[in-house]
Amino acid sequence: MMVTDSTFVVKDKEYNIPTIRDHIIREVKPIPFVGLLVATVGALLALAGMFQVVSFDFIPEVTVFSRVISAYWWAILGGTFLLFIGLLLIIMVKPKYALHISTAEGEDDVLVSPRREYVRQIIDALNRAFMMRK
Repeated sequence: MMVTDSTFVVKDKEYNIPTIRDHIIREVKPIPFVGLLVATVGALLALAGMFQVVSFDFIPEVTVFSRVISAYWWAILGGTFLLFIGLLLIIMVKPKYALHISTAEGEDDVLVSPRREYVRQIIDALNRAFMMRK
């Protein structure tokens, strides 16, 4: 990445400073696909255990401290665990920040970073390049 008073180079693509109409920082919210998948599987497993809609005969009953834990309880416990892990994964997804520029050729996110300050520094450099041109 390089900014001069006449060009902006990023990812082997070169933009002429005068052709850039607008540049802004944009927050890109990622889709927490893995978290949604794990939470959904966990919820379905817990519901299957609660309503006993699926036969869990392949899971043996276990005796713990004189209490028998059936396969349905294992399904409820496992599903609840997966549901909470999925929700934790959803919460942990952090936004990314993009340098969004508009030119005569169109609009594009030319740089995406998890660090907002890094993108902000590039925007400041672009602003200085625009000031030098005037």
